Amino acid sequence: MEVNISDSIISLSRREKQIIRRRFVHARLQLSSTKHAMDTVISRMNVPTTTQLCFAIRQGIDNTIVESFGDLSGAPIRCYDLLLCRQDQVVSRESLTWTLVLSIPDSYTSQILTALTFVNSTLGGSELLHLLVESTSLNRDDFSLFVDVLGVYPTVFDLPLDM
Repeated sequence: MEVNISDSIISLSRREKQIIRRRFVHARLQLSSTKHAMDTVISRMNVPTTTQLCFAIRQGIDNTIVESFGDLSGAPIRCYDLLLCRQDQVVSRESLTWTLVLSIPDSYTSQILTALTFVNSTLGGSELLHLLVESTSLNRDDFSLFVDVLGVYPTVFDLPLDM
């Protein structure tokens, strides 16, 4: 049986279009120490692989979503993709930063942005702090962590990234 693709017209509802349409969030995760110079922190902290780092950041965002919206209502919000998780070059002696790019469904943009602004050293950042300073003599309470959302873009090509 031959199928002609042009014969079948797919019409999507407004809700389906919102689920399919993606937005791209450009954010920066910042880790700073209140008691130590970052040179000391960098020399003493564990150096995770890129994969470990991405999983820790993803787990932190997921935990923040669950804490903010609950297990059941937060489940569909976690259908985002972490497209980029890159440590920035050291530009400041006060902090370490990572650039994040998330691809999110248009219908959950406000919830994801809310969850990202709630990420801190206790709520969502504990996984990242655990990964970086667990087996060192550094105290996790000496660090602050937060996420700055830099922008939301309609296409990935609009992102202001220097590759």
